Amino acid sequence: MGLVLVVGLGGALGAISRFGINIFFDHISAPGYWGTLLVNLVGSFLIGLIFVVFENRLPIPEMFRAGIVVGLLGGFTTYSAFSLEIVNMVVSGLYARAGMYMITTVLACLSATLIGVIVARTL
Repeated sequence: MGLVLVVGLGGALGAISRFGINIFFDHISAPGYWGTLLVNLVGSFLIGLIFVVFENRLPIPEMFRAGIVVGLLGGFTTYSAFSLEIVNMVVSGLYARAGMYMITTVLACLSATLIGVIVARTL
């Protein structure tokens, strides 16, 4: 139960952070995708950095690792988890799997979004 609460708290903090960045970009009248791009880039950088630090240099209890990686960064951006999975496949030499996963995820998610838009417009 404690693990679920730590992940949930991290997720809430990540989502609030992402929301704050989007508000900032709205405030400066920048296109919304700049905020999304920034969140995805920062989240991807942080998940790579934190993953290595927690694995090799600063082992911390699983509950805190999950709270930060799954909760905070997952709430901040799910793109960071996607990026880490691909990097881990490449590091493991699973190049074809990484490529297929990347292409499948991007195309499938874009298609799912398009289908959702089409369905919503027909209602």
